[in-house]
Amino acid sequence: MRIFVDAGPLRALVTPKDQWREKTLELMRIIPKQNGILITSDYVLDEAFTGLMSDIRAGYKRVIEFNKLAFNKNIFSIEWINQVRFFQSKLLFLKVSKDKFWSFTDCTSYVVMKEMKIKTVFTFDEHFKEMGFTML
Repeated sequence: MRIFVDAGPLRALVTPKDQWREKTLELMRIIPKQNGILITSDYVLDEAFTGLMSDIRAGYKRVIEFNKLAFNKNIFSIEWINQVRFFQSKLLFLKVSKDKFWSFTDCTSYVVMKEMKIKTVFTFDEHFKEMGFTML
């Protein structure tokens, strides 16, 4: 089963005091055992890297740790937001922004998940439930 990974769990992997860290570590142990394939996007990675830098004292250290984890351990594959996906995301963002608070990155995730027929997302962001996906 393919599972899309959002920025929250990615940040929790390298943030010891994150409220979601234990759940993240538990699911990261379980998912591979159940033949789960983790997928994320370059926009989600951007969001994760930027979020990690919000802690001035520990941010850089966590960014370096996350970089090693993300690019040396091959724990997930990366889908890139190309021009077609970008414009689909922009149209979705403009459509939903009048009554929802989905970020542009959330819209890119939606586009990737729909295109790849991914129904499950590893996230702590309730917007994905609004989008019709199953949250882990």
